[in-house]
Amino acid sequence: AIRVNVPPIGFNQVRITIQIEGYTTPINLIDMEVPAVVVIDPGHGGLEKDTLASSSWNNAVSPSGVLEKDMTLDYRLALRDSLCARREQDKLNLRVFMTRDQDVNLPADERAHKARDNGADVLFVLHFNSNDNGTKPHQSRGTLEVYRVTSNVHPEEDTELSINLIDRMVGAISPFDARANHRARVNYEVKGKNGKLLVGPGVSSDLNNGNTESYHPIRTAYIEGEFIDFGANTPKDHTDDAVDILLNIGPNAETVKTAIVNAIRDGIIQDMQVQPHS
Repeated sequence: AIRVNVPPIGFNQVRITIQIEGYTTPINLIDMEVPAVVVIDPGHGGLEKDTLASSSWNNAVSPSGVLEKDMTLDYRLALRDSLCARREQDKLNLRVFMTRDQDVNLPADERAHKARDNGADVLFVLHFNSNDNGTKPHQSRGTLEVYRVTSNVHPEEDTELSINLIDRMVGAISPFDARANHRARVNYEVKGKNGKLLVGPGVSSDLNNGNTESYHPIRTAYIEGEFIDFGANTPKDHTDDAVDILLNIGPNAETVKTAIVNAIRDGIIQDMQVQPHS
């Protein structure tokens, strides 16, 4: 029996040659490849009664009444199908998991454990945004990264992946709406007076997904895709509901979704093939 240990990094390849004494050339070749693993997390879910301390049932609502939790699931199911189609087309050793594929809400740590327990290379978390406070409510645009700046061991790895995916998403939207933009980075961590972390996106926590200083295989992209409440400040005039028209109710909504999903797919696959931090 021969045991071969291969670093568990997606698409990592090894070739073994077997040669019997007395023969001048190998008589057999064995090619092995570590499967690449993607876990997709659609934010929120369920009903208002299902709200958890670490995961609300829903936040953003579009002017036409489309809920964020439904959009995240719809887009993530489309991403799963797109990844699986590319897997079959290119014969990729790729496994795809979802934290939820139904209208349910799950605790943040349980979502992260899905990545930890399945040996994920990439955990992709998608939400959609809203801005219903401040001096100019319902007038924000753009896609942004949610990150943990202090409590994760290598936040720069998450950011590199997130920037890559956001830039691809913006590039996919821009032909349909020139106002698409890479808005910002947002640190959702909140600390108390004693320095203890009080609030943060638990799904992207290294404590929950199993990353450590010495072993950190999971890169997390936590992305807030566009402000779906844009235009809701004029409730009687839906002609200015640009994002809702773009992503939900307009004639090109399905085309735009496909473009965004395929852009994310290509960015995730590229990240795992390049293995920037292996």
